[in-house]
Order: sequence, then C-alpha cells, then structure tokens
Amino acid sequence: MDTPEGIEKVVIQPDITRARVLRPYQGFETQYEGQTAPVPVSFYEVSSDFDDPMVVRDDLAGVVGYDPNLERYVRVPFGSRVTVWIPYCALYDVEEEAVVETNYLYTFHWRIRNQQAFLRELQQGKEARGYHMDRRNGYDDPFYAEQLRYALPGATNTVIVEQNEAAGNLQQTQHVRRERLLVRGAYADTAPLSILPDAARGVREQGVYNLANVPGTPRDLALSELYFAVNFDALGDELLIQATRADAFDDPPGGVWAFATTDAAFSHVYGASIGAVTQQAPNPGIGIYLFAGNAP
Repeated sequence: MDTPEGIEKVVIQPDITRARVLRPYQGFETQYEGQTAPVPVSFYEVSSDFDDPMVVRDDLAGVVGYDPNLERYVRVPFGSRVTVWIPYCALYDVEEEAVVETNYLYTFHWRIRNQQAFLRELQQGKEARGYHMDRRNGYDDPFYAEQLRYALPGATNTVIVEQNEAAGNLQQTQHVRRERLLVRGAYADTAPLSILPDAARGVREQGVYNLANVPGTPRDLALSELYFAVNFDALGDELLIQATRADAFDDPPGGVWAFATTDAAFSHVYGASIGAVTQQAPNPGIGIYLFAGNAP
C-alpha cells in the first residue's frame, strides 16, 4: 500500500530509543511481603524478547573490585533527554463502587561508571557501558575478605527550593532536597470516554490493565490513560527506579508491604495480582516505560 501523501516512511525515530520496559523481578511479592513500607522495590529492564531471565545484578557484580550484590541499572546516555511513563496503581472496590488508589513514591537513582569498569566489561566479553570517570579506587569494604572497591558514585534527582530573598548584600541561599515523584489521583483526573457517532464510547488506551481479574471494574478505568509521563535530563551513565508506598516516610512511618490487601493494586499492575480474584502471570510487556535520546 502506498504511503499517504505528506506522511514520511519512518520506522523508528533514530534519536530516541524504543520503549524499554522496567518491572520488579517475577515473584517479588514473596520477598517483600511483610517487609516495612520504606524498603524500596527496584525496577529492572525486561529483555527485548521477554524470554530471557531478568538480570538484577550488574555484569561486574562479584568481580574483583565490585560488590557481589551491585544492582543492575539501565544504561542511558549521560546528558540526553529521558522520558519515563509511570502507571498509577488502582483497583475497583465492587462493594463500595469506587476506585481505591494506593499511592507510591518513585525515586530516580543515578550512577556514574568508570574507566576500569569499561575495560573489565570488555575483558569479560560483556557489552561495555559508557563511562565518565577515570579509573578510581574507592574505600575498601570491611565486610568482605576481598575488600578492594572501585568507585561508582551514585546520586538522586534533586529539587532546588527557593527561599525568601536575602536581606542587604548577603548571598542568596537555596535549599537542595532529594526528589521523589508521588503518582496519585490519576483516575479522578482522567476525562470520561468520549461518544462516537454511533453512540459507542471511544477508546484511548487498551491492553495495559487486566479487567478479567477485577470483576466489576468500569471500562473507563481500563480504557483511559493509566500513565503519567515525565521527562528530565540524564544525570549519570545509568539509572535505577525504585518505588515505596507513599506513607513509607510518614511520622510514624507506614506499615508493611501487603500484596493481598493494601498493595493489591501494585501487585496487579507489576506482578501476579496477589489480591485479585485469580492470580495472573506477570505480563512482561506492562510496566514503567523508559525512552532515552541516543545522544545529548
């Protein structure tokens, strides 16, 4: 079929990566059930063909100079524009006829790779990741017999909180805080489905929410936008996203992870739907979506 006039034949936008799917590892509910709410759940990249086992440790974990439990981050070009789509977590309470939302905080962790890691990955036959540090020895780790550690610094997104203007000729001081994103209220903010000429309701989204395991859920919940889209500049060579419940840092802090009750919606979106009528096989194509520019 000929391409309509004015439409370019573009298979993929060359300066933006395809969507990478980030999810917790399969069975995370078993490990986290009963853990205190501040313990974060990490999101790791799903393999492109969805069949390979999820890798949760860095390729160099356990190699001389690297911690055996060094977590695997997602590679991004330092300085490029990163776009992240985060789904909100909600279930429908049939008895109350209301959407029950459990709010979660998402933290973005950055890490800088070093030259030594780059060379070691080549030696190991791994895909070498970009780096922006020279080879640097870090502080030794006294908890392991092999104590040498190369420096892989980490940071989080931050926000600058502006203060009142300083009096006189004093320098202005602003406060820098770590930043978390609270994903909440999406269903209440989403417009109802439109009406098409034949009186059918228009569909804006499909296939990202499993209605079968939550009988009675309004179609609007599944067919309206479930995602929040955010973008920012890549602040390191690699990125790890972690989630905690929104009450995790209350005073006093929230309770524990409970996937059959409080965190049933989290399990429904990211896991095996522990709190639903029937458990589901985790869907490797549904999760957080990450896009990154190929170059700054």
